[in-house]
Order: sequence, then structure tokens, then C-alpha cells
Amino acid sequence: MRVLIIGDFHIPDRKKEIGLEIERSIARESKKTGIDFLACTGDLTKADMLEPVLSSWCSDYAVVQGNMDYDLRNAKGFPRKIVFDTAKYLLGTDVIKIGITHGHQVNPRGDRSSLSEIAQEYGVHVLISGHTHAPSAVLHRRVDDGKQILLLNPGSATGAWSFVASMTPSYILLDIMATKHGLEVTVTIHEFVDDKETKIGENHVFLGGTFVK
Repeated sequence: MRVLIIGDFHIPDRKKEIGLEIERSIARESKKTGIDFLACTGDLTKADMLEPVLSSWCSDYAVVQGNMDYDLRNAKGFPRKIVFDTAKYLLGTDVIKIGITHGHQVNPRGDRSSLSEIAQEYGVHVLISGHTHAPSAVLHRRVDDGKQILLLNPGSATGAWSFVASMTPSYILLDIMATKHGLEVTVTIHEFVDDKETKIGENHVFLGGTFVK
């Protein structure tokens, strides 16, 4: 199963369009193995401009409402949270539950303990959030039961400004594959500096309802 994680476009208020380098990169990755699901962290901020792009990347996509989504379509059509899982893509294996939220309810921005509490509230093993405009992938151990969850943030697809932004366009690919040792989960952050793509990858194993590495 391959999930494209992307968001915080802020088009057209902070950026006019998606960079060509991002478009080309996603097209290349899609040609390799396809994209099964697209998870968007919101702040499009004009849905009628961005939804055709999202659907061209993957017909099965979900978008949460961001704090800057003033557009009427966003306010009425996009939920504050979405939960999905791997069951229909990986049959007969452990099931990873994945949640999506924009993350603007977290203070300070990107606080891991607060995100962990949201993940517990949603009942998920992976929580995808945005809002910071800085990409990250972190294994976090929960205080209540000691289980490890995965906190993912794709950053901003356009490198839009924010208080703690990296100011570089980015997105994440999440690859989940069944093995005899559990579910192998590969997280790859794609960043673009001066139109040059950098990939930062890490591998994890999900077994028995928790990430064991």
C-alpha cells in the first residue's frame, strides 16, 4: 500500500501555484508503483483550484479542513478529522489505523505530546497532521500504555510561509508492505531546495498493534 501525504498549499493567498518539481516528482513516483490513497492535511485554500489536481494524482483521496480554509466548499465539505486503515489494501495482516487532522488545535505548533493525545482520541497508530509547514516523521512512545505510534507531517507542498516553516516544498510517501516479520513501513520525506529533490527515508516495523522499531 502506498499513501501520498501532502498539504498546506495555501493557493492562491501565499503561493500562486504548485511547483513544477513537485508535480514531476509525484508523477514519477506514481508511475513506479501507483498511489493507493492520498491524505491531505488541508489549507488548500481554494478547493476548486486544488481538488482537480489531487484527484489527478489519486482518485481515492481525503482532505481535512485547515484553519485557513475559508472557501465555502472547504468549510462545508471537508471534515476536521478522518480515520482510515490498511485493511482493504493488505488482506490477512495486522491493520494499521491512520488518522488525519490539520493540527492547528495543537499549541505549541507540532507538540508531540499533544499530537499523541489526539492519536489516542482517534484510536490510531499513525497520525498525519500539518500546520507547521515543516516536514517530520517521528516515532513517539505513548505514556499511557508504552506503545509506539508514528507522527507524520508532510510540511507544505508549496513551501508556503509559516511561523516555524522550513520554507521548502515537501511531501511524504508512506509505503506499507506485509512481511513474515510484520508490516514493514517505509516513510520517505521528499524536499525540494532550489528545484533539487532530496529524499530522506526511514524504515519501521508494525507488529501486534504497535511499532516495534
